Amino acid sequence: MYFIRIQPLKDQLRKRAMTDREALPYYVIFMACTALICAQPMESKTPSIWDVLTAVTGTLLTIAGVIYSYVQNGGRTGYDFIQKSIVLGWVLSIRLIVLIIVFAVVFAFLKSSFGHLDESSWENLLCVVVIGVIYYQRLGKHLKDTNNVNGEPKDVSNPSSPDR
Repeated sequence: MYFIRIQPLKDQLRKRAMTDREALPYYVIFMACTALICAQPMESKTPSIWDVLTAVTGTLLTIAGVIYSYVQNGGRTGYDFIQKSIVLGWVLSIRLIVLIIVFAVVFAFLKSSFGHLDESSWENLLCVVVIGVIYYQRLGKHLKDTNNVNGEPKDVSNPSSPDR
């Protein structure tokens, strides 16, 4: 895995010589960093224990979810994992917006009803866990569905394969 040098990566990608397995660590780290950054409080305040737990849990859930999705895609014998994850993940995210809105309304109501208006609490952690688990479970299912009817990965090395 390269951290600074980009030319060897560009050469590998140009030759289409990088496997999904070789690209997986880049994708896991990218997604984990994105999850960690997104979990940071918007306003400048000292993070509470709930903020830290939410950030750590969300990051670990993202790592586990990406690895689970990779396995559901067929693991080492799967194909086009990152491409399929981004494309299917986008549509899945749009579909989950409804669930996210429902969670937001319910928790806003509960917080106002009980006079608990703190943004850093167990409710945020619960939302991250529930939505994250649903997202990665559904993404894994949809990735698995992209394999052929028998559940076996398509033969992408044979251009004349009828599954191509």
